[in-house]
Parts: sequence; structure tokens; C-alpha cells
Amino acid sequence: MKQDSIAIKVEGVSKVYGKGESAFLALNNATLNILDNEFFTLLGPSGCGKTTLLRIIAGFENPTQGSILLHGEDISHLPPNLRSVNTVFQSYALFPHMTVAENISFGLEMLNKPKQEIKKTVSKMLSLVHMEELKDRHIDELSGGQQQRVALARALAPEPKVLLLDESLAALDYKLRKEMQIELKRLQHATGITFIFVTHDQEEALTMSDRIAVINEGKLLQVGTPHEIYNKPQDHFVASFVGDTNFLEISSASKSNNNDEVIFLNFNHDQILKVPCKKDMALNKSISIAIRPEKVSLVKDADSALLTGEIVDVSFFGTDTHYSIELDSSSGKAQSFHVRMQNASNQSKQYVAGERVGVIFKAEDIQVIDDSR
Repeated sequence: MKQDSIAIKVEGVSKVYGKGESAFLALNNATLNILDNEFFTLLGPSGCGKTTLLRIIAGFENPTQGSILLHGEDISHLPPNLRSVNTVFQSYALFPHMTVAENISFGLEMLNKPKQEIKKTVSKMLSLVHMEELKDRHIDELSGGQQQRVALARALAPEPKVLLLDESLAALDYKLRKEMQIELKRLQHATGITFIFVTHDQEEALTMSDRIAVINEGKLLQVGTPHEIYNKPQDHFVASFVGDTNFLEISSASKSNNNDEVIFLNFNHDQILKVPCKKDMALNKSISIAIRPEKVSLVKDADSALLTGEIVDVSFFGTDTHYSIELDSSSGKAQSFHVRMQNASNQSKQYVAGERVGVIFKAEDIQVIDDSR
């Protein structure tokens, strides 16, 4: 993926709706760089501020403070039609009285492009989205997936520098949504245009993105590759929102005298794991560790395990089995722990509800979370 320059630079952008006591901070000092030819996703729950940021980039909203730069040019207060940015909405906003080809050509006609150029571009877009044979159909004669392709073709026809997609797969059924995820990635690679995609679906973000920005309550929490977001979450919310995660509060931890980027965690039977942590991690603050269920294994020998407990539920999913464990606790406070083990063969060990087991995992699979953030 070629990434020689920054397509969109978001600099200290905030957005406040309303005034006085009714004022609502929808976006709080967001700063990030989105690169050329990148599939970039804004991920977060409903009402987190991701669509607000997308609308500010598109020009449908003005920032209360901060700026938006497109290839170095400040476009913060330009109207949408003067930005080289197009948007595909969740509703698609297609014209039902027009054919597929007419929908694609509409924006080009509004830009007063020559007729021959419009014809050539429409033909190119129809080929790009594999809809040459449907060019004369009206929109109400198309399936949801086909309408999605028309909306994409219409948005791509003017060759914008950036394409914005606002929850554009949400209206599709599961199978069609999976197909369109592949289609969007193909289109992004084929055109070389920067895509900025908004979704609340974690799996969708991990599957499609070059990088992801996780947003919650108007704050940009972490930006990284899907691998970084999933395996190295920097925040409790990120760890819990993206995928399934076990959290354990740490009551016994110490730092190395020689390396302040390492923390020692004490488990059952005084077993100690050495885990990387941030330099500024303070042990007098609230600290927990996050462990993904698929990074954990069960053993019968509880004496050699890091944690022990009793299986309270077993769910068979074909490819893997999910176990819910109630961990032993000296405080008497029950804590559940989830384990996901692959059924790799007929000889794969199966455990049953009510069985006592040990829980083991590796130091490199632990992520230390500073809960004071």
C-alpha cells in the first residue's frame, strides 16, 4: 500500500451542539492523520462522535474549533461542493426515477463535464462495479447490494480525492454485507482513492481496514492497524469494545529496578509473569490486565496453573468450544473468566460443567491496562 502523503489531517477538532446548559460536546479535540490510498475506519458505538467527524470532513458540519486539511489545504469552512470529497450514505440517496447509468452520470452533469467524457466515465464506473448489463434498469428494480454498487459508482465517478462511507453496509443482510466488504476493499485498491469508513461493527472494521481509529464519548482513544487495536489495546474501552476480553484486577505487581518497561505479576502459587508495560505506568493507580479468550488454555493440573476455578457453562460452536469459568478468589468475590479453545481434532480435550480446572496463558498474550486513564 503506497502511503507517500497525508490525505486528510484532522487538527484539534471539537464540535459542540447547543449553547449554555444544553450544550453537548460531540467531538473532543480529535487529532489524526489519514494517509493517501488508505482504507481508514472510524469505529465506535452509536453516539460516540464518529459520524460527526465524518460530516465535518465532508463539509456538512463546521467544527467548533480545529481544522481539516485535504492534502495540506485547509478546507474547514468550504462548502461540500467545493471539496474533492464525496459521501456514500447509509440510505444511498439514489434517484428512483433514473436508470443506473443516469444515476452515475448525474453528478458529472452537475459539474458540466463534456458529454463524451461523461459517457466514457459512466462506462468505466459500470465496469468497475460489474453492472454493465444493468445500466438501463431503474433503482427500484435492483437488490440492496446492487443499489450499494450504484451509490459507490456515482460517488467515485467525479474521481474525488477522498470517499466517505457512513455506515453504508448497515442496511444489508449478513451474507450480502460480507460480500460487500470484499467489494469495497477491491474498489479501494482498484481506484487508489482514500476511503474513510464509519461503522460500529468491530468485525467489519478489523476485516476491511488498513488502520482504525476507536472513538468513544467524543474522544479519540487509539489509532492503529487491526492487529494493534486487537492485540495491543491501550485503553479499557478499546479492549472491551473490540472483541471479547477477560479483565483481571491486579492486586500484586511490581516493577523491575533495571527496566521500567516491565511489570511483574504474581498469580497462584507465587507464579510470576514478566509483562511489558508503559514507562509511566504507576503501580499505585488502578491497573488491570486484559487477556483474549482464545489466548487461554485449560488444564486438569490446577496446581501448575496461573488461575483455578470451576466450569459453569460449556457452549459448543463446531470449530471451537467456549467455556465460562468461575475463578477461585481469596476475597470471596466471584469473577467469571471466558476461554475459547479450538476443536482441532477428535482428540481435542473436552471439559464439562462442574469440573475444576486450571487456567494458563503466556506473558506475551497479556495486555496491561491503566484504568486511571
